[in-house]
Amino acid sequence: MFTFKISLNSEPLCHAGLSGHGALTTIISSVSRAGEDYDRIKPAGCSREEYENESTLNVGGLATSDPPDGTHLDWARRSLKEGDVIMIEICPAGPADPPVAVRPRDRKLDLKGKRSYVTRACKELGWTLIKRGKKK
Repeated sequence: MFTFKISLNSEPLCHAGLSGHGALTTIISSVSRAGEDYDRIKPAGCSREEYENESTLNVGGLATSDPPDGTHLDWARRSLKEGDVIMIEICPAGPADPPVAVRPRDRKLDLKGKRSYVTRACKELGWTLIKRGKKK
């Protein structure tokens, strides 16, 4: 698997890579939100302007080799501004920086998300959801 060397404004940011199976991602996103949401949510440490127009660079991945059910990895998360230059160098497999955060998969949270999705989808489709007890 390739590794990614990431630079932001000519400064090295990280060298991300996996030693086994999984997925490696570099995501550049820009989100525009309505200002009235800021007043309702009041996000900590975030100005109204930053909330309304958020641009970020995220470097992460999902390791599926060890443990086999998946571990989320994070190398970098940076806010972006107009004029920023991002360089991604695709490198051969090999040594890379260790991730700055490692989050094991949370099966209870996954199940909660699935239940929430099914409930919303049933309401949207006009279906009746019949819940059954747990199997023994």
